[in-house]
This record gives sequence, C-alpha cells and structure tokens, in this order.
Amino acid sequence: MLGQCGRILHVAPRSSRWESQAPDNVTFGAARTAGELIEAIEREKPRVLVVADHPVTREVLEAWRRVCPEGELVLVRRGTSLDRIRLDVCESLGIELISTPGVNAHHVARFMLDEVCRGGDGVLDDVRVLGAGEVGRRFLDAAQAARPDARPLVLARAGASRDALGQGAPAQRVRVTDCWDLACHRAQSLVVCVALNEETTGRITRRHIMSMRDFADIVCVSKPDVFSDDALRELATGRRTLLIDYGPSTLAEFRARAVRLGIPLDTWRTPPQLTTRAAASEECLRDLDFAYTMRLATRQSTRLTESHAGASFAIRGCGSRTRRDGEDAPQTHVAGCGINGVMNALQFLLAGDRVTVWGRSDAGAGASHKPVDMRHLSLTETTAKPVYANRSLYPIANDFVMAMNVGSIALFARLLEDNPELRPFVQAPLVRAFPRDHGSAQKAFDFQRDALRRLWPEASEDVEAMTGSAAEQQFGVRNVECALVVPGYAIQFRAFMAQLTRMLQDEGVEFVEELLGSDAATLPQGDGVIEVSARGVEEPGVVPVSGWFVKFPATEGEGDGLQGLKLLHDLPVGVMNCSRDGDLIVISGGQVPPNATAEQKQEILARFLRAVQTHFPRSFAAVEGALDLIECARPATTDGISLFERTSPERLVVGGTFAGGTTQGPMLATLARQVMRPTAPRRPSVTRDAPPMPPPSPVTFHFAESTPPSETGPTGPVLVKGAVPRSPI
Repeated sequence: MLGQCGRILHVAPRSSRWESQAPDNVTFGAARTAGELIEAIEREKPRVLVVADHPVTREVLEAWRRVCPEGELVLVRRGTSLDRIRLDVCESLGIELISTPGVNAHHVARFMLDEVCRGGDGVLDDVRVLGAGEVGRRFLDAAQAARPDARPLVLARAGASRDALGQGAPAQRVRVTDCWDLACHRAQSLVVCVALNEETTGRITRRHIMSMRDFADIVCVSKPDVFSDDALRELATGRRTLLIDYGPSTLAEFRARAVRLGIPLDTWRTPPQLTTRAAASEECLRDLDFAYTMRLATRQSTRLTESHAGASFAIRGCGSRTRRDGEDAPQTHVAGCGINGVMNALQFLLAGDRVTVWGRSDAGAGASHKPVDMRHLSLTETTAKPVYANRSLYPIANDFVMAMNVGSIALFARLLEDNPELRPFVQAPLVRAFPRDHGSAQKAFDFQRDALRRLWPEASEDVEAMTGSAAEQQFGVRNVECALVVPGYAIQFRAFMAQLTRMLQDEGVEFVEELLGSDAATLPQGDGVIEVSARGVEEPGVVPVSGWFVKFPATEGEGDGLQGLKLLHDLPVGVMNCSRDGDLIVISGGQVPPNATAEQKQEILARFLRAVQTHFPRSFAAVEGALDLIECARPATTDGISLFERTSPERLVVGGTFAGGTTQGPMLATLARQVMRPTAPRRPSVTRDAPPMPPPSPVTFHFAESTPPSETGPTGPVLVKGAVPRSPI
C-alpha cells in the first residue's frame, strides 16, 4: 500500500533493513537544517515527507506546498515531539500530520535503567522519575521488574493514579507527586523524561539542582530546554553528573547554548555526557520504521476503500467483457480455491480478465474447505498475537488490520448490494459477548466500543450495548456478563461459497482441481499472464496457528436464535465464533502456536472445551464426550499482518490472513487487482430494489440494525511483505 502514497522523501535516521528493502517510491536523504530540507523538497517534490527532530518551519512548509501546489501532502514525524513543527501552518496549508508516539519508549526506558543502575541496583530504592508519559511508565515497569521492593517517586499530573503508572501489583509501591520541588529534593538519581512544552520549558531551575544530593546522577532523555539557564550554570560548577541523550541536531544546539551562556561543556567541573544511544539502535530504528509505514498503510487503506466502495461488483454479465476489440483478454491464474482465492478471482474477472482458479477443495486442503457452514466477517477482528513483544507496535498493527476490516465490510456490502443472489446466506450485524468469568470483561468491552468509535466517529451513538441477560435470552447461551452489537456479517459459509463459485463459473471463470505448479498444472508463458497465489499454510513465510471447530446437537433451548455471536475469552481460547447449522451448535476457537508441544496442545484443547461447556452446559453434557471436533490450521505471520508480496512483475502472493481470509478477502483482492492489473474505474453500481443491508459507507453504517435471515435458506511500486521492517520469529 505504501506504493500508492506517491513519492516519499525520508530524511530521518532509518534502519539498514528498511533502507535496503523499501519500495522504489521511497527516496532516502539527509538534511539537518531548514535550508537543506527545502533543497531536498524542491529536488524530490515528495507527496510524503518523513522527518525526525528536524526544524519544520513556515518556510519549509510553504516551499513544499509551492512545489506541490495541488493534492494531498503528508508530513510524518518519525517519533513523538512536535515542538519543532509549525502545526498552525500545516493546518492552513492542508498538510496532514502523522506521528508515532511511544513506539521507541521501551528502548529509551531500557537505556535509562542501564545508566541509572551503573552504580548498582540499590539506586532504584529511591529513584526519582520526572514524567509519567509512555517512557516514564515503561521505566517504572522495568525498574520494578529489576527491584520489586523499590519505592520510586514519579512526578505526574495532579490526579494521576498509581494503577496507570505501572503493570500489576508492584505499581502499588510507586509514590506519586505533582510537586517538582518534592520530586527533586534529596534525590540521588533523577530520571528526566517529560515532554517539552510551554509548561516544562526551563522548568528545572537552579533551586531544584541545589536541592539534590552531592554527586547525584541525572539521566535526561527530554530535550535539554527543560533546564533553565541558571540550572545549567549550577550544573557547570557543581558535582552532580548529567547525561543527555537525544538526536545530533538537538545536542548540537545544546552545545551552542552552553557557549552562549559562557559555560562551554569542556569547562564544566563534571562535563556532561551527550549521547544518541537511546534511540539509535538498529532494533529501535526498525520499530520506528515499522510504525510509520503502518500508519501510512492504514491511511492508504482508508483511501482505497473510499475509491472503490462506489464501484460496481455486479457479477452477472461481467464475463462478456473478457474480449476486447476482438482480442483475447489478459489471463490471470489464481492458486488456491478458498475464500481468499475466490475473492481474487472475482476482482480480476471484474477487471476484464480471463481467470483460472487452481486448487483442490477436499476437506484436508484448508480452512475454507472444512465441513463447517459458519464464518464471521468482523470489523474489530484484530491480529493474532505476535510472537515478539512490543506493546507499542501491537496496537499499531491492530489499527492497520482493523482499517483493512473496515474496507472489507464496505466492499462486502457493495458485493451484496450488486448481487442479490448472495444475500440469503448473510446476516448482519454481529454481537460480541463477554463471559462473567472473563476477568477483564469491562476492559475488553471498553476496547471494542472505543475502537468502534474511532473507526466510525460520526456514528458513535449507534454503538448499542446489551445486558448479559438480554444476550443469553436472544442466543440461548449461558454465563454472559455483557455484550456489544458491532458491525459485521455472519455468513452461511459453504452455501455462500457454492453460490459465489457458481456465479463465477457462469461468467467464464474456470476452476481446475489441480495444484498450480504440479506437472499437470504449469502456467503458460506470455504477455499479460499473471499469477496470484492465495494459498494457506503451505505458502512460504506463513506459520500455522491451529484451532478447532466443534459441532454438537442443541438441547433444552440452548443455542436457539444463535447466529453471529462472538464470545470473547482470553488466549489461548481466544474469540469463539458461534452459530447454528440446522440442529447443531457450531463453535470455533483455540490458538495453538506453531512451536507448541503435544501436551500444550492438549491443554489448550481442554481449556477450549471447558469454555464451550460453560456457555452450553446442557447440550455439552448430553453429548457425553462424543463431539464432532475438526482441527483447522489457520495461516498467520509472525507479526499478524497479512502477507502481500509481489515476488515478480507477473506474480503476487496474498495470504497469511490468520482468520481474515473471509474478513479481509475483499480488501486484499481489491488491492491485488489494483497493483497487478490497473484499469479504469468500473461502471457505477445499478440501484436495485432489495432487502436492506448495511450500506458500504462507514459513516452511515448503523450498528444496531439487523437484516432478518431469508426464508429461502441458509502500477507502480507496492509495499511488499519484505519491505515492512518485521521482527524475527
């Protein structure tokens, strides 16, 4: 998706991996002053500008708009502080600003802890922390992990709670104050990590420095302007040590400031240490690169949705366009006949291609071919938990995944509107329910509601909550504390896939029961012939995350009305999707990581079945252990982001969607078609009289509306997988 942003000028520091693997529309440069930045902008004429702690002045922004007078411009602050960016000028010139707050916080916090503990971990007994932002909280977490009995004192805004400043029980040992004098008084070790703003500029004065102990250590990762002039003069003559870590330009300005004050750094009694180690490691640079590329990809996902949601998805009659001016249309081969492959076949058919779909549809082939007539297309379905642990990057990845989900719901709504034959197999919306014994049901509930309000800010009033008793009565389920009505679709999957496949076949799509690449299925060569690989766990770079479908007869009213219900449990049980298939209750759940032992896998299965029993106790007991249990290996990646890799001009790999082959299928296929076969916009959709379905525009989607089930039955460069800096397995 990064390839859709136009030219990107990256003048910030970067990881070696990103510099070597970035797509062709990214140009790397260097600029330290506003003048150098203007020269780079005038030379490259970028649509996206990526900066670090650069002076983005009025002159810089006006020069940028002058060389790019029309269209969107995006300024990316690859970091947190915005004090050197003229925000008012950005707004007046229509320049969008994106930042990445908190991404490198854990790197900076670890650096500060290492520096503080050089004199032994005993200094953590009474460490003082000025600042309770992301860096300060991460430092407290690390400090208390290293010394659980420590009693750190943190400077925070008035009213800040201890629970918000740390993780778990040790946070209760944190002392909190909003008094700068108290925070500095008799301090032996002072950590400074406040954001620089009007309130904090020059806030640490000579009085604060003098109140500290002799030979006290100060580790500062804030901008040095947090120290007043008289504070610096006191530090220059006193015995306290100062370490400042920031970018080269900020440190150069600090040296120049000391000269202007008449206290050059080499004349200090204890010269300060100036470093760039906190945010300059390859790991930190890679995280920052990942963060801003994900932010841009999320933005582009929204743009892609807006540009395609009004186009036609009508299948009937589109096959007649596979001949152009008497010549054969281009040929697309799709490897994989699951939902991901079928959605790609649809998109390339709509583009006017002749399409062949390769793959076996037997039950052992993949998730789409299991004998289970249930799928949920969910707005807030987030990534599988990544193997690596970075709390800052995980939410950013989830934001991107949910933006893709938003687009898929909009495109899926258009597909249903333009193809009434598919509507009998689909119902909206979904309900996310939270068990009474969840342990953090309210936290999970708040996350879902907040995510919905972010994604649909103009429709926040339509977010409908349900009591646990109401959900239990509606769905015939037990042990529910609360529930939330959310946008999405419950699909009678096998029936839906059969109907969609028939419609594609009627329009000329050929389905071949062979594996592409075998002796019997070799691609012909020629101009315009492309391959889209949309396979599952057999795709290189994809890891299997196992789970189960379970089916058992419903008894004593349990499962009555069960359709489109998602029961949220903690991992490894995970979200359990629930539905009815005739007289059977159907449930999916469980996440078994690929490195799990056989014993761990059995334990996860036992936990999953205990959760099933909790919600359907009578039906589960009646089965007496004779469950219809179907194991399913879902394709995933180590960072939770779906695989999208253009391996050659003629070949694209789309996969690793975890549970998103259905959820993200429409969006990924639309992107694949745009990248591999750019065409003019399709004809507008034809309005038809039909039962109401959720409209494609996210702004006008009404969460609480539901469609009754039918009585008839159930070109340029692109951001590729290798280009996004990903953490190792």
